[in-house]
Amino acid sequence: VFCYRITLHNQGEDTVKLMGREWKILDGNGQIASTVPKHSPGVIGQHPELRPGECFEYHSGCDVHTREGTMKGSFQMRVVNSASSTEENGIEFDAVVAPFALIPA
Repeated sequence: VFCYRITLHNQGEDTVKLMGREWKILDGNGQIASTVPKHSPGVIGQHPELRPGECFEYHSGCDVHTREGTMKGSFQMRVVNSASSTEENGIEFDAVVAPFALIPA
């Protein structure tokens, strides 16, 4: 089992809410060890709302049966308070998470 920590930092001008997530977890051989389908609700039972400049951090884990692995995915976000136009409220977008290594501590 691997533990990981994710920090989301809102670097934009709008207040956004995390609606869902998607993960692809690969083992050390590049084979899919597990997936979390797109739009799986929230993270650790939460749907954090982030104002500009705010951060949200959470810890979780995944099971990979090799010594190392890789994770990649995205968070589905929704604009809840646009700084520029109320027409942008409700717009959803993917915040892509670049692949990162799962390595023994």
